[in-house]
Amino acid sequence: MAPMLTQTAGAAENSFTPGTIKSLDAAKKTFVMVRTMDDKTTKDINVTVTDQTTYSMDGKSLTFADLKVGQTITCENVKKTSTERTAVAVKVAADAPKDKPAENK
Repeated sequence: MAPMLTQTAGAAENSFTPGTIKSLDAAKKTFVMVRTMDDKTTKDINVTVTDQTTYSMDGKSLTFADLKVGQTITCENVKKTSTERTAVAVKVAADAPKDKPAENK
């Protein structure tokens, strides 16, 4: 019989929050993301990252330095308050294909 996995009482559950990066602060290890709510309003969410936070795009590992303002992300996080989160993982959406600029010959 397989062992049962249980959640520790009082432990916060991870959630997945989609949004767009509004600003980044590498020194403070934080970023602000804008989330569009069900009623179409937007909410700024302050996200703190840790040394254990992981970053990826299309299955490839990234770092905090690879994040850019305007990127669409999904942040796996632990909710601290309605506008504060601690990131467990940040998944960056792949950019839509862009036309290659013409080469100068």
